[in-house]
Amino acid sequence: MKTSSASVNRRWTKLEQNLAARKLVHRKALWAQICASGEPFTFVAEREQFIVHTNDPVGESIFLYGEYDFQKLALALQLLGREYVETLAQRNLVSMMWCNADPAVAAFGGRDRLFGTNPLAVGIPSNDVPVVIDLATAASAEGKLRVARANGSKIPLGTVIDKDGNESTNPDDFYTGGAILPFGGHKGYCVSLMIELLGGALSGNHPSMNAGYSHGFGTVLIAIDPEKFFGTGFFKDEISEATKAIRSTMPANPERPVLVPGDVENNERKKNKAALQISEAIWNSIKELSA
Repeated sequence: MKTSSASVNRRWTKLEQNLAARKLVHRKALWAQICASGEPFTFVAEREQFIVHTNDPVGESIFLYGEYDFQKLALALQLLGREYVETLAQRNLVSMMWCNADPAVAAFGGRDRLFGTNPLAVGIPSNDVPVVIDLATAASAEGKLRVARANGSKIPLGTVIDKDGNESTNPDDFYTGGAILPFGGHKGYCVSLMIELLGGALSGNHPSMNAGYSHGFGTVLIAIDPEKFFGTGFFKDEISEATKAIRSTMPANPERPVLVPGDVENNERKKNKAALQISEAIWNSIKELSA
């Protein structure tokens, strides 16, 4: 597919310039670079995918991108994070991408909204389709609560609490002062906390519970070139051998085979190639927006 490039046109803050100037150089082929801005780089746009290319040749082995409220990148992570990391995986790059966001999720044991739903996306190239891990670190993405509310559906216990801190199966309780819970109890809380702290502080957008935070997304993207380690071919062979073994695992339920992250989305993509299936309630809400 044809790509086009465009330079980033905005004034950089002093913090961003300082971040861009910091380079961490490690032994042999391991390099990391913080490209928060200022450092010469180009965004290459392909199907709205923005990929950082630095002018520093060693920076292509590993780069870290943090940006204060860069809305296109951050909003896309919230909605389509898997497409970014999948695109990088198709280019034989391992990638990890996350961001913090406006408070919606309670801390483990608490009831106040402190964290965003804090999505995490990981793309891993292989000889077959890439492994694509894409999840909110909350018990549910907020968008799924909207769908449940629109369809009049209940949600599982352990997803949200009401304004008094009681677990609820009613998605409306989130919108009337409640909060979403972290996924996986205290363990999911730790992952969400990691994204909150690193997304907020590395990007300069602040953790959402800090006084300096106002709104928006603190986005971090890390890409790693396996060629700089033991070679891309070796890496993809290793990943392919592992995923083949996982998919070949004897399932507990013969009607439900063991899958690798990304398989469900790839299957849905094939199924919905001709037509996208959505509920009547969601379709009516789309029509209301266009009215």
